[in-house]
Amino acid sequence: MSVPAPFIRLSLLSVALLLVACSGSRQLPASPPAAVSSKTEPRKQQEAYAAKPNRIWDLVHTRLELQPRWDKREIDGKATLFLHPHFYPTDSLVLDAKMMLVKQVGRIRAQGDTLLLPFRNDSSTIRLKLDTVFHRDNQLVLWIDYTGRPDLRTGDGSRAIRGEKGLYFINPDGKDPNKPTQLWSQGETAHNSVWFPTLDAPNQKTTQEIYLTVDTSFVTLSNGLLLSQQLNGNGTRTDYWKQSLPAPPYLTMIGVGRWSVTRERWNNIELSYYTDPAYAPYARRIFGKTAKMLDFFSNKLGYPFVWEKYAQVCVHEYISGAMENATAVVHGTGIQQDPRQQLDYDYEDVIAHELIHHWFGDLVTCASWSNVVLNEGFANYGEYLWREHAYGSDDADRLNIEDLSSYLAATSKSDPPAVRYRYEDAEDLFDAVSYNKGGRILHLLRRQIGDDAFFASLKLYLQRHAFGNVEVDDFRQAVEEVTGEDLHWFFDQWYFRPGRPILNVDYAWDESARSMSVTLEQQQSMEEHAPYRLPMLIDVYTVNGRKSIPVDFNSAKQTIRIPLEQAPELVNVDADKRILCTRRDNKPKEWLPYQYAHGPRYYDRWEAVSKLSENYEVASAGGKTIFSALQDPYWRIRKKAVESIGTWMQSRADTALPVVKRLATGDPESAVRSEAWRSLRRFAEYDDYAELVPSGLRDSSYEVCAKVFELLKEKDPALAAQQVPQLEKDSGNAILEVMAAYFATDEQHDRIGWFTRALRQAKGYTRYGIVNNFSKYLSAQHDLERQRQGADQLEELAQNATGRYFRSAAVSALRSLKATVESRTNTLDKELNQLPVTNTPQIERSRKERDRNEHRELLDRLERTLATLDATRP
Repeated sequence: MSVPAPFIRLSLLSVALLLVACSGSRQLPASPPAAVSSKTEPRKQQEAYAAKPNRIWDLVHTRLELQPRWDKREIDGKATLFLHPHFYPTDSLVLDAKMMLVKQVGRIRAQGDTLLLPFRNDSSTIRLKLDTVFHRDNQLVLWIDYTGRPDLRTGDGSRAIRGEKGLYFINPDGKDPNKPTQLWSQGETAHNSVWFPTLDAPNQKTTQEIYLTVDTSFVTLSNGLLLSQQLNGNGTRTDYWKQSLPAPPYLTMIGVGRWSVTRERWNNIELSYYTDPAYAPYARRIFGKTAKMLDFFSNKLGYPFVWEKYAQVCVHEYISGAMENATAVVHGTGIQQDPRQQLDYDYEDVIAHELIHHWFGDLVTCASWSNVVLNEGFANYGEYLWREHAYGSDDADRLNIEDLSSYLAATSKSDPPAVRYRYEDAEDLFDAVSYNKGGRILHLLRRQIGDDAFFASLKLYLQRHAFGNVEVDDFRQAVEEVTGEDLHWFFDQWYFRPGRPILNVDYAWDESARSMSVTLEQQQSMEEHAPYRLPMLIDVYTVNGRKSIPVDFNSAKQTIRIPLEQAPELVNVDADKRILCTRRDNKPKEWLPYQYAHGPRYYDRWEAVSKLSENYEVASAGGKTIFSALQDPYWRIRKKAVESIGTWMQSRADTALPVVKRLATGDPESAVRSEAWRSLRRFAEYDDYAELVPSGLRDSSYEVCAKVFELLKEKDPALAAQQVPQLEKDSGNAILEVMAAYFATDEQHDRIGWFTRALRQAKGYTRYGIVNNFSKYLSAQHDLERQRQGADQLEELAQNATGRYFRSAAVSALRSLKATVESRTNTLDKELNQLPVTNTPQIERSRKERDRNEHRELLDRLERTLATLDATRP
């Protein structure tokens, strides 16, 4: 599963700030700072041991006959389950069946008849006492007639998966003309048992058949292959989907909607892309790298893609990032972008993440959620592998740094182990530890044992455990078998130990001894754990070239003395930046220009520019490095240099301004162009670049266009106002954000229609900012009708939007509007009370009374709405 991006990965700005904060620069020599604490929070008392689900029964095959009841937001089902005892004889069975209305349960006997069985059905299970004892070589075939009632599940889920219904009806009555009618499922972690009875655990594996009856106007999607479509003669059709390869129940999926389907072939396997019809022309552009990814992962992992097809569907009001349902991946509608939107952000990482899950997660599945790092850590690292292959090491290392920094930030207060056998809720495990740290552990292991051994280990791991379940020790054993090494130390400290190393590095040159001292110190708390073992390379650069020195650092503090003929140009500790740690590298600032010019990796250049940007003089080597970095071959370094160009712009505008102007209009990356416009706004006189504004407003990137409009609001408000008729028609997130802020203070014009459309068109977290600005707009209005219409929109969002955070934002906006209306009502009351009893025209008094009463009516309505929302909030 891909969780929403901002939850796992920080913004580039946050990453930059964090990296700089974790890595200082100063002059030689120096003494190390005092040790700091890196204690993890004590374990909560209520977090009991989370045992792996016991396998009393094995679920072998699942057959479902399903028909949605759109008017009731329910699904009628008949399930046939094929099971056998795992080992011990038993005459009882407990199935997961949450909020399900169970009508009948029967056992289909060998002769074909059905014996009805007594059962107990509560809010989460079906409990059966069988008519005979079953042994492990006996097959039990159960038939269950039921109705799934997902709307009875009212929980808001977790930060990662924002719902517990399992099955979601979107606009089922079709009353919203701006939203399609859809039905889709979300099973992870244990929510599919809301709409079909099963053994809802990751260590069960089942093949499946699904018969899905829908109106003939709908398209359906499920796991496996669509083998037949039967017209029923009553306006409905039954689609028959069959998956012949076993997968855990949480990966079962159904989807119903009116999508356009774009198909292509890869190695005789169908690839299909289900999109809203408006995005059908762009489907191959959105998902078009899927076939290349399949080629790459199949070859790189040494294990072919084994599944029967690969479909990807875009659903409305999705409650997470994306989901790797076997052969039928679900994405939210954010992935649907036109070519212009894709210039600013693409979803390749998400597509790669869900695809490699079909090896790690779907084919080989964690035995328990405690080991979910084996699903999500591998999927996270799949993003790195794809970028490394498709775009080179700079792009992959940029992603690596962002993911590491996001993990460090997310775990600043509590840093649990990657494998957690104690937790409150399994969905709490879908965090930066399981994803980002999990991926970084794999990167560290790859550097530790080498590429050949790493990928040979993955191949053996997949071959040995295909269609099975695993724990981290299974992965360790595969790596040890390939390498011949005992790697308990590695897996213990990175997977099972909480926290991380805090690595401090100091340097000192001894001129008399002709010796360079590098002092490494682990500064995390070591009250409960010994120091980490941190094998690394130290690269020493001199006039004679580079020398790599291997170091196995496994103590609290160690000084490495390196004899040299003269002081080095650079010492690069952990040269390939493999170590997963908080890093405090106190290298001399004068080394950084050399590091930028000679360091072989992206991180070397990034660190040099980041540290130099803190404080430099134009004429210094550091200043020249910043200026040179404006021409760096990789866009992220150029962007960082533009962010840092202020000193140049203020001291040598004659030199810097032409370069920044050229970047603003001519850099191939929209992120660099956008940052260049931001620098022009901050550091240059408007008249010096005003001639570029027309081209900036025509830029192909929404992000750039938005930056130029923001600039105009400040520098030339009249020209900004002239752009509004055109920009208010655009649908890019960046444009919607700046226009929402622009309209927030507009007291004169009716912008209700625009905000309504913007909330519908905005993708992802942009909607929160638009709701906030919509709230400001409504509070600024003196037109009561606009406030009524705004209340209608906010009530709809607060009641029906998928995702508690978005609903909470709408509720907050309603509270703000209530406060505004209440204040205005009180003011009108005072004005009425102050009117003279005599000498006040009746028409004036009547007008004020009507105004006051209308405000009070809206106030009463808002109070009732908020009271209802508060009462129904879980």
